Amino acid sequence: MMRIIIFILSALVFTACNKSKLTEADLPSNQKLLSVCVTPWGQTVLEGAKAVAYENDKAACKDDCVSLEYLCTNGQLTAVKKDGADITNDADRVDIENAKQSCQKEQFCSCELPNGKGVVSHGVKIQAYSSGQVACGETCTAKEIDVLCQNGIFVDAVTTNPVAAINFSCSALECKSCTAPWDAMLKVAHGGMLTGYAASTLGCGLSCAAATNSVSFTCNNGSLTKGTTSVTVADTALKSSCQVSTSCSCTTADPQTYSHDSTTVYKLFQKQTGSCSSPCDAGVDYKCLDGNFSKVTDGTKPTTPVYKACVDQCIYCDLPDGTKIKQGTTATLFKDAVGTCDLSCQKLIVRCDVNTATKTGFLTVTNGATGAISDYKVAACSETCVTCNLPDGTKLQESKTATLFTSTSVGCNQNCNSGTVTCDKATASLKLVSGTGVVTDYKYASCVGNCVQCTLPDGTKLNEGQIAHDKFAAPTVKCGESCSKASLWCLGGKLIFFGTPTGAASAIESYKYSSCSAEPCKECSLPWSTTAKLNNNAEAVRYTTASVSCGESCESKKVTLKCSDSVLQVIAGDATANLTTSVDTCSAQTCQQCTFAGKQYTEGQRVTAYKNNGSSCAVGVCADYISLTCKSGAWTGGDAAVYKYDLCQNSCVPAPTTEVGRVGDTSAESGGANPWLCPVLHSRGFAWGGTKLTYYTKASVPAGDSCNRYKVIVECNNLSGLFSNSNRMLYLQCKEN
Repeated sequence: MMRIIIFILSALVFTACNKSKLTEADLPSNQKLLSVCVTPWGQTVLEGAKAVAYENDKAACKDDCVSLEYLCTNGQLTAVKKDGADITNDADRVDIENAKQSCQKEQFCSCELPNGKGVVSHGVKIQAYSSGQVACGETCTAKEIDVLCQNGIFVDAVTTNPVAAINFSCSALECKSCTAPWDAMLKVAHGGMLTGYAASTLGCGLSCAAATNSVSFTCNNGSLTKGTTSVTVADTALKSSCQVSTSCSCTTADPQTYSHDSTTVYKLFQKQTGSCSSPCDAGVDYKCLDGNFSKVTDGTKPTTPVYKACVDQCIYCDLPDGTKIKQGTTATLFKDAVGTCDLSCQKLIVRCDVNTATKTGFLTVTNGATGAISDYKVAACSETCVTCNLPDGTKLQESKTATLFTSTSVGCNQNCNSGTVTCDKATASLKLVSGTGVVTDYKYASCVGNCVQCTLPDGTKLNEGQIAHDKFAAPTVKCGESCSKASLWCLGGKLIFFGTPTGAASAIESYKYSSCSAEPCKECSLPWSTTAKLNNNAEAVRYTTASVSCGESCESKKVTLKCSDSVLQVIAGDATANLTTSVDTCSAQTCQQCTFAGKQYTEGQRVTAYKNNGSSCAVGVCADYISLTCKSGAWTGGDAAVYKYDLCQNSCVPAPTTEVGRVGDTSAESGGANPWLCPVLHSRGFAWGGTKLTYYTKASVPAGDSCNRYKVIVECNNLSGLFSNSNRMLYLQCKEN
C-alpha cells in the first residue's frame, strides 16, 4: 500500500512539474486525484482514513480522557465520533485545530478538606477525630484517628476503610450528678459512689459495712444503680451514716483503750520496761471482745496486767538496713549486695557507742571504706561481672540495657522500630526485653526519619500531618487578660492554624511559647494605713465618722471600696469622702428615754397628752390635748407638766330621766323645741351644740407618714343631737411609728 501511495504522489509531482494545471479530465479514465489530510501535529491521514485525537491534553483523576475520531474527506479532517459515539450535532464537533494529539490522565488524586480548609496530597496522613462529640464519661482521646488521603478519598490509616466525616474538634457531653434517695441534700458527681445504711447505729461486733446493713450506689450520668439493679422505693428509708457502739472497750495497764473489734489483732506485752539482760518479750496477740482482751491462739484472758508497749531500757543503735545492735557490739555493713563490673564490694565495720549525757546510742566507724554510714545498708555482698557484645562491637555490662533499631532510617510518617536489649548474666548474651520479633532483628544503634517537616515559631520541628497543641502568642499577659492559644498544623510543609485560636488571635509566627500566664494582679495601698494592703478584687468598708448622733444611721456614712489591680475604687457611698481619716466601724449614740404617765418611751416616739383625765363633768373635757415627742430624754411639743395624762375618759352620766340625745332646757329661744346635746364619742359625757372635737381616722401610721393627714374635726349639731362625721370609724389618738 505504501508503495502505491508513493507512486501516486510521485505521479502528481511529476505532472505538476510538466503542467501548470492538472484536472481529472487530463488523467486516464482509470486514475483519479488522491486527497490526503495532515493533522496540526504533522500526522498524514489518507482519504477516507481516520485520525484519533483528544478533547483535552489532561484529565483529572476522577475524569476520563475524551477521545475524538476525525475522518479525512477531500483533504479535510472532520470530527465524526466522540468517546466512541457518532456525532450527530454539529455543535458537538471539535475542530481539529483545537484537538490534542494525546491526553494524560492524572494517576493519584488529592483530598479536599471540609469547610474549605484546603487539600491534602495523595499519601499524606493527618490527625482528626472519628466523632465530634462523645457521651458522658467518654474521652475524646479514644476518638483520635490517623486519616490517610488515598487517591482522592480519606481512609482510616489503620483499617483503610473510608472515613465518612473528618472532625477537627471533639467535646464530651457534661455528666449529670445524682441525688441520694434518702436525702435530697446529699449529691454525688457522675462516677462517684454513695453508701446508705439500713441502721444508723449498731451494737458491738457488728459492722456498718456489712452487706446486711450497707448498700452502695454508683452514679451513672444522673441515675443511681446498686450493682445491676435500679433504685427502689425501699431505698428512701436508708440512713446517710452509721456508727458502731463504742461502749465495749478494753483498757491496758498503761493505760490504752481499744474498741471492741473481732478482726483487729493487738500485740500486748507482759511488762512495761526491759533491759539488756532481760529485754522486752516478743508480745502476745490479743483481740478486744466485749470489753475483755482475748488471746488470739486459744481465747484465754490475761491473768496479769498487759501493756500496750514495752520500752527496752537497753540502749540500741539503728543500722541503715533497719536492724539494731546493742551498745558495745559491732556490725559489718556493705554498700551494695553485689559488686558490679564498675565497683567491687565496699565494707564498713561500725560499733554502737553510748552518749552518757542523753542516754542514746550512736554508730562509730571502726574499720572499712570511707563515706557516710547511711550509704551502707546491706549485710552481705558478692562480686561478679558479665558483659555482652553489641552489634557495633561495643560491650554491654550485665543487667544494663541499650536501645537498638531494626533499620537505620524510615520514611515519612513512619516510626523507627526500636527495642530494648539487656545483657543476661546467666547466658552472657543479649536478651530482648521490649520490642517485637527476636533480638537478632535489632542490629543498629540509631535510626532517623526522612520526612517533610515544618519549623515551629520556637524553632522546633513538626512532621508533616502532625499538630502542635497549646502554643501561645505571649508568655505572659496583663492582669485580667486571657492568653491567646492556638494549635499549629504542619500541612504540605507549611504551618496553618488547626481550628480557631482562642483569645486575641495573632499572626501564626507569634505562637512560639509553650506556656502563658496572666501577670499577678497588684494589691492596693490603703490611704488610712501605711502597712496594710487590700488584695485584688477584694472589698473593704469604711466610715467617714466613728459615731453619729442619736436617731441618725451609720449607713449614710459608709463607703464601700474595691481593689482593681492596684487601683482603689469607690463602688458605693460618697466618692469624694476623705479616706485618710476614715475608720473601720461606726456606732450610733445611745438615745435617752422619756417617762410619761409611768411609761418609758424611746427617741422619736410620740404620745397624745391630755390636760384632764376625764373626771370633770365639763363639756369637752377631753378635747384639750397636745402631741409630745421624745427627744434626747425630754418631751418637746408642749408642757408635759400641764398635759400629763395619756388617757381621758369622761365619767359624767346624764340624769336617768334625760332622754338620750335630748335634755330639757327652758332657756331655748322662741319657746320652741328643747335644744339637743350630742353624746361625745368614746366618752360617757355630752357636749353642747357647736362644740368641736378632734379625732383620727387611723389609730397608727407607718414610719415616714404623718397623723395630721388623718385628722378629722367633728361639730355638735344642736338640732340633730349628733356630731358631724360621727358615722365614720374614729379614734381618739393616732400613733406615728
